[in-house]
Amino acid sequence: MTVKHLEADYLVYGAGAMGIAFVDELINLTKNNTVVLVGKNPRPGGHWNYAYSFVQLHQPSLFYGVNSEKFNTKDSMYATQSEILYYFEKVVRKLEKTGRLIYIPQCEYVGDKEAVSLIAPDTRYKFTVRKKIVNATFMEGEIPSLRPPKYEVSDDATLVPINGISRLKKAYDRYVIIGAGKTGIDAILYLLGKQVKPDDIHWIVSSDSWLLDRESLVPKNLLGTQKKLIKAMAEGKNVDAVIQEMCDHKMIFQLDENIRPTKFRCATVSRRELAQLRSIKHVHRMGHVHRIGRKTITLAKGDLPTGSNVLHIDCTANALTHRTDPTKVFDGDTITLQSLFTCQQVYSAALIAKLETLKCGDERKNGMAIPAPHPDNPDEYVLSMEHSLMNTLKWLKTFPSWYVKSRLQMLHHANKGALIWTGLTFFRKVIPKAIQNIRRMRLDENYDKIHHNTQFASIYITPEREETAQTTSWKHSNTKRSKQTL
Repeated sequence: MTVKHLEADYLVYGAGAMGIAFVDELINLTKNNTVVLVGKNPRPGGHWNYAYSFVQLHQPSLFYGVNSEKFNTKDSMYATQSEILYYFEKVVRKLEKTGRLIYIPQCEYVGDKEAVSLIAPDTRYKFTVRKKIVNATFMEGEIPSLRPPKYEVSDDATLVPINGISRLKKAYDRYVIIGAGKTGIDAILYLLGKQVKPDDIHWIVSSDSWLLDRESLVPKNLLGTQKKLIKAMAEGKNVDAVIQEMCDHKMIFQLDENIRPTKFRCATVSRRELAQLRSIKHVHRMGHVHRIGRKTITLAKGDLPTGSNVLHIDCTANALTHRTDPTKVFDGDTITLQSLFTCQQVYSAALIAKLETLKCGDERKNGMAIPAPHPDNPDEYVLSMEHSLMNTLKWLKTFPSWYVKSRLQMLHHANKGALIWTGLTFFRKVIPKAIQNIRRMRLDENYDKIHHNTQFASIYITPEREETAQTTSWKHSNTKRSKQTL
């Protein structure tokens, strides 16, 4: 067995978007810190290596990627898979040229400061880590092409993951989409774009989700959208009232205006795409699929007919991880990357790197790094926004210049004059009101359903704990500059 020994200040395992965003910010904010980055895939970019070929970002490329490198796309604000992979490879190569990063692809971290090669199992790596180990895999989602279906499929039924439909070489009488999330939406839009008739598409929707309006994320609309959202959080009598206000302002949509969604997973569509989705008339709301047979699809609430020339497309994998077990971000010699702002993973990873450069203890850092787990329903979305707003106030107070300059922060791309004015006249007054109002909602009897069989709020910072954290003494300092080698 070949054992290779490497030494660095930080060991980061997980070379996806969050891991790369953290490494980029850490290296660019400090002078001497060195990093070893371990990734399972042949190329950096994590799950994007396995994404379906027609996937695109669901948010503008303007605030995706890493802080130090603009993400310019050719034809669209919403980058394609090939553009995303090229971008992350470019970033990693640039960081390697600094002499402060060693990137080890096709290796798996096995714990105890060791990694093993996935293609040469006799090769192992042992690391001496001078400072911290960073877990950049905590937020890993399910990969549709790698995750088998969670229901039974008979041998004579035809089922493919979403990746399979871009390689089809024959037509089918019917296309059955299984899954109501963004993956299912992408599958339907792809088939419609290939001129498949809406009547030939059947959609199994176990539960409806609220859909975010993509237009609200366009830079010219961002500031207005955030004002409306925070105002709704500050004034809503309950979660339903907040969601209704968002709906009235067309910040979110429902697939069927007669059916109120029960899920909220940050799925994003344009208004044109929404119209296309609504053209699908064969929408089956009969619960989860239990079995696909030769002639029948068995669901929780009944059966649907199928046939030998029907293509079933599995879109049930959850790419946006719903973790109900958030943990401390900073815990001694370990950092666990998590979302600190609702559904903004790469921005959160860069922020954690910024926090790591501050000269203060874990308690103070964690007070500014309250996890905002990806929501599954409206209640969790509102709670996640409370954590996001609490974090934001502390970031603005602690490092306002970094906050404004960070290209991964959505409002960075809004009109600067309008942003400053809004910050002085609106955000500073209304955000604290929104936080207090959400806390009031959380204490209502109906809000207890968030905590049923879940640890979602286990990291919630109570007012008492928050006050303690805020009074902890701390101060900024430059990163210690001692001569180090990788």
